[in-house]
Amino acid sequence: MIFELIQDFHDALAAMPKSHGAYQALELLAGTLRLEAYFLDREPLQLPERLHGHLADEHDAIIRRLLAVAHPRWKSWLRPCFSCFAPPGGGLVHSLEGHIGGVHCVSFCGDQMVISAGSDRSLRIWDIETGKCLRVIEQDVHRVNALATFHQENYVVSGSRDTTLRIWDLANGVCISTLEGHTEAVTCLAVTGNDGLILSGSKDGTIRVWDTVSRLCVKVIQVTGGAISCFAVDNERQRIVVGSGNMLTVWDLASGECLVKHDCEWNISSLALVDNSERVFTGSANFFWLGTMGVLVREVDLATGTCIRKMIGRYGRVHLGDITSLVPNPDRHLVISTSKDNTLRVWNCKTGECAATLFGHTGEVISASLHTNGRILVSASHDRTLRVWDLDTALARSPRQGHFAEVHALDFHPESDLLMTASIDGTLKAWNFETGRFLRVFNGHTDGVWDVAITPNGQYAVSVAGGDPYYINTNDKTVKVWNIKTAGCLHSLEGHTAKVVSVSVFPDCRHALSGSFDTTLRVWDIDAGKCISVLKCDSPISTMVLHDDGRHVLAAKDEGCVFVYDIQTHALKGKLEGHTGYVSGIVLAQRGQRVLSVSLDGTLRVWEFGTFRCLNVLRTGKNNLTSVDVSPDCRYAFVTSADGFLTVWHLETGEALAGFHARESLSCCAFDLLRGRIIAAGVKGGLYFLQFEDTCGNIILQKTKCS
Repeated sequence: MIFELIQDFHDALAAMPKSHGAYQALELLAGTLRLEAYFLDREPLQLPERLHGHLADEHDAIIRRLLAVAHPRWKSWLRPCFSCFAPPGGGLVHSLEGHIGGVHCVSFCGDQMVISAGSDRSLRIWDIETGKCLRVIEQDVHRVNALATFHQENYVVSGSRDTTLRIWDLANGVCISTLEGHTEAVTCLAVTGNDGLILSGSKDGTIRVWDTVSRLCVKVIQVTGGAISCFAVDNERQRIVVGSGNMLTVWDLASGECLVKHDCEWNISSLALVDNSERVFTGSANFFWLGTMGVLVREVDLATGTCIRKMIGRYGRVHLGDITSLVPNPDRHLVISTSKDNTLRVWNCKTGECAATLFGHTGEVISASLHTNGRILVSASHDRTLRVWDLDTALARSPRQGHFAEVHALDFHPESDLLMTASIDGTLKAWNFETGRFLRVFNGHTDGVWDVAITPNGQYAVSVAGGDPYYINTNDKTVKVWNIKTAGCLHSLEGHTAKVVSVSVFPDCRHALSGSFDTTLRVWDIDAGKCISVLKCDSPISTMVLHDDGRHVLAAKDEGCVFVYDIQTHALKGKLEGHTGYVSGIVLAQRGQRVLSVSLDGTLRVWEFGTFRCLNVLRTGKNNLTSVDVSPDCRYAFVTSADGFLTVWHLETGEALAGFHARESLSCCAFDLLRGRIIAAGVKGGLYFLQFEDTCGNIILQKTKCS
């Protein structure tokens, strides 16, 4: 149904002059449907949420009238207040869904079709204009690692983990030949432009040259350096540049002779030749967390093996995960990198700057293929999708103001419009809660920022650094105090000996409490900039919250139990026991009389503070709950999960009243009673400002200014 509707829009736009008053609105609607085609094909009732999520910031009069009536008539819902998804007409054109496993490779076959493969034992052919899957070719081979298209376009060769290459007739959907010879997985492929040879690289350390007519191996090149991770073919000079481990080598295809050999200081995961065959761009796969440093694309002189230039993005940003492939765009002097940090970056080969960052995938991006027009790019990801990008539009867009990595925490000031977010990208950012507008960035941490808290007077923010969520060790173990108006760091407080994961501020605005993996809780005098008390626990703190009375702290540990301590006496006052998994969120309600906790065990529990009795257990049906907030009367809970859902639960009935799917894992949320608004944040840096409304569009749970 949805694909037929997209085709109807396409036909209507083709027949309508661009000067028509409704053309822009139809183009925006068609673009939104293309972006959400596969999601709406499965979840058609989510259409109102998706329309608002893409078009809320549009000023077109027809779009505004449409959004005014676009809400569910049968249930309460969470309405996006601002555009929180990729805008139609932006860099992202399509999301192609259908694979049931990770997609590892993609290749253009003709002007309008691409073919993809991965771990689900199928090849899929797609129409990139409509986003429709045209054909599924089932196969019995192991994971396909590489694809290359013949110039006849109806044939493609695949290389897989089972050590074989296979040639496919796309018109008939059959394998017409299997090429055997490698002894380990095939990692890279190419079809040469001059004489129709197939080149294959393998973990067995060899490059094999195959004749496309006889389908026999005509040459074997034993490469120095072990398993081959990548190569780039120089058709003009009939040579091949190879990356294997940290070895960079150049080989003559005719003689099989090694022309150049260099031992690099980095592990080479990908290669691209762009403007000058004497220079090559390399991507690396030795990611480790270094705050704002990460994985680099380097320009290397082939003659000497020296790094000529490191490609650095805006504000020093680089990839925060292994680089998986490099795609050259020589006509535009660009190279595109794909990465395990879920993004693609477009680099200017002349200036070394990052011209654009492409956000959209929710999993590791493994490879990409560029259309011969140099404009349309298709990427393949472990999130089981392909994404179609328009590079012209992506390069024309203004730089992203949001975070570049997971937003792990947020806090807002209830009596002002201030919202602050803390991210694994090493920064804090301030936003206007009312308008969603970015205000300023706070730089100073040298590792990922794990938590942030605003003082009750709204003058200061306190943040803690915990590095990358997947690593225990961190270089930055500080607690920092910030002047919110100037974004200046007033104090950098040291004392913790491991990652610091949680922070709260006391009602007096003069003290803060931090929790760390070093098994301690520390009380800080933020005016004097010193630690005044250390409470020692028996295991690492995973999350904590300061009680409203300013005397007690509730701290969760890895074993799924929440411990209650008296901060002044350091005495253990009680335990909240019942969760069977890691406790990921704790929040207080009813002036501290009730405690809510969520866990990776999929349950939400309500506790009575003082007696520490469990009053209610809500089984959400989801694993990996990541955060919770609650209405002041303790009737409604707002819960996020790693599958991308924010759900509103009625705690008395256990009913799910409303839900919103962000299409990225959600990490945290907060509820603002003054505006009746919930904000959630995701692992890709997305922020979602949502209004809880009934079927008539009335705001639920909003406090009046005079009450």
